Amino acid sequence: MVTFRLVAFQYTTKRYSNYAIYLRMADSSRMASVAIWILIVLTAFAFAAAGILKLVGDPMFSDSFGKMGLPGTFGYFIGCCEIAGAVGLFIRRLATLAAAGLAIIMLGAIGYNLGYEPLADVIPAAILFIFSLIIVAARRSEGVVFRPRR
Repeated sequence: MVTFRLVAFQYTTKRYSNYAIYLRMADSSRMASVAIWILIVLTAFAFAAAGILKLVGDPMFSDSFGKMGLPGTFGYFIGCCEIAGAVGLFIRRLATLAAAGLAIIMLGAIGYNLGYEPLADVIPAAILFIFSLIIVAARRSEGVVFRPRR
């Protein structure tokens, strides 16, 4: 089972003292690593499939942009971003940024589903949003942006 630990620490600058709080994997065992990789594979598969369906022009995926008043080419852009994010999840140094980008896309999908679709359609987007945030938290120390200072 993958567990996370809430870590809080204090750091001081010349003018003031701040507290930082973040999530960190409590156990870096093999089981936690396998669980994260399974989560990455499932998330990448879901985003790659959705991205391909947007590029192919499946009405279920591409008509939603027209309902919001966005041009049809925006659907192709989002599809490309989803495919790029799915690939980026497998590159350790990019996994944090890819998962963060996919989480932002899912925020848009959640907003669309809340405004234009039945409430039950929010659940898949919310699950992928949560999966993306878990990947961000798990891969945070390995990423390009969130690398801890030495």
